[in-house]
Amino acid sequence: MPAPYISKWAQALSIQALPVNLPTSFKQRALLIDEIWHAAGDDSTDFDWYVKRTVLGGIYSTTEVYMLTDNSPDFRDTWAFLNARVRDAFDLKKTLQETQYLAEAVTAGLGKPLQGLVREVFKR
Repeated sequence: MPAPYISKWAQALSIQALPVNLPTSFKQRALLIDEIWHAAGDDSTDFDWYVKRTVLGGIYSTTEVYMLTDNSPDFRDTWAFLNARVRDAFDLKKTLQETQYLAEAVTAGLGKPLQGLVREVFKR
């Protein structure tokens, strides 16, 4: 957490956002996110690898920006914000999995009748 450097963090983010620095900044952020996932024990190599890193990158970046305006003691509000974003990510994953299971069940149960209905509709 950049707490010890908070007085200069907005300036650092501005420098990172300069067009000339964007490629390096992006690479450094990607390496940081990758290190966090490795420290958490993630060793996925499938499509999930990209999804996890994208989600964590978004969480990290939004929390970092939130922290710039946090005046609570020991950045308590930032920690609460971070915890809420992580919960949101897990809830989203659960929702997506449930949607996938539902779609698979509906497809399995209605597959043939639905195919017949679609054929009839498109015959007209």
